[in-house]
Amino acid sequence: MKLNLDKDKKYILGCSSGPDSMCLFSLLLKEKCDFVVCNIDYNYRKNSIEETELVREFCKQNNVLFFTKSVQHLNIFHNFEAWARDVRYDYFNEIGNKLGIENVLVAHNEDDLLETYLMQKERKSLVTYYGLNRSYKRKNMIIYRPLLNYKKSDLLAYCKNNNVPYILDPTNSDTTYKRNYYRHLVVGKMSEKERDCLKKEIKDKNIELKKITDKVSKSIHLNTYFSKVDFMSLNDFESGILLSKLINKNGFLFEVSLGLVKDLKNAISKNAKSYTLKIKDNIILTFDYDNISLINKDSTYEFILNQSILSNKLFTINKDSKYFGNIKNSPIFIIKPAKLALNYKINNNLKKINRIFIDYKMPKFIRNIYPGIFNENGELIYLPRYRKNFILTKDSLLIFNLENLINLIEKK
Repeated sequence: MKLNLDKDKKYILGCSSGPDSMCLFSLLLKEKCDFVVCNIDYNYRKNSIEETELVREFCKQNNVLFFTKSVQHLNIFHNFEAWARDVRYDYFNEIGNKLGIENVLVAHNEDDLLETYLMQKERKSLVTYYGLNRSYKRKNMIIYRPLLNYKKSDLLAYCKNNNVPYILDPTNSDTTYKRNYYRHLVVGKMSEKERDCLKKEIKDKNIELKKITDKVSKSIHLNTYFSKVDFMSLNDFESGILLSKLINKNGFLFEVSLGLVKDLKNAISKNAKSYTLKIKDNIILTFDYDNISLINKDSTYEFILNQSILSNKLFTINKDSKYFGNIKNSPIFIIKPAKLALNYKINNNLKKINRIFIDYKMPKFIRNIYPGIFNENGELIYLPRYRKNFILTKDSLLIFNLENLINLIEKK
């Protein structure tokens, strides 16, 4: 078994105590790859501590840096798998940011690929990829699946033949779970010929899907929005792929249905002024004015400048602006989202920030991150004038590139 990984890169291995990830752990050691291990104890099973300790001990024996996080799933009405996935990848991102690692390895295998595709077919999912992609981007991480060419039985055999320790998840045998049903009663009973036929079907479907995805992706701007006109001009399937591409661009893994597409098109056709759909706790899909966009309500940033340093890679305070005199007495300038201030004075009139944004006809996805200059007392002392085409003039006090700002927010 070979991984064919770039050995010049450093990796985070997402590792439970199961045979799949422990097999990947052993192969990384054999191929002398540079990696650290991240483990999550979900406290979902009685022996979860035992599972974490097995991974910890294997790391200790092989001098591999080990990180673990213990979490508790409290909301019984929440989709556990979706919640666990978010916890897992957020933790990978946290450790990756600390260590300067952007490459993550997960141990999905060929059986996982086939199961996923069959469930997609049953649900008639609108997806941006059928089955499992070998690599994809989530926030500022690149996720790799180097074991997709190997069956689950191959990984189990490897662990047994190489004395690699592992613990089997007892819930994996419960066929009342949809994935386990496909794992044991469908994929597990397939012949080699049937597996090959299904893999070819997946490959052909992805070739067809890529043509559609390439076509509709041109409509997405700044990875954040597309126009209502473009959305309405596509057929429902293409519109669904466009919507999936926008929503899932950062790995949110929200399943778009044709029902949702029709609901959104119906709202636009009836000239609804606004539309909001919760994707997850902090992510919403919305439309207003001309655009349909994705908003992260938790997006934030803060930069501190002073009289001697008036610029950084993202912002410049323009000393030549006619408005510079209004702020020259401030010892420091704090640049952060203007929405964090409740009010702003325009022509000696105090106006609510949200009202100003509405007057500017500013799209909601821009309102969430639009910058302002604050003084050391937390008062908003300058708000750049927004225009539809967003052209900053020579008199603009705060100079920045909106695309660069959006890219910065996405990487956090």
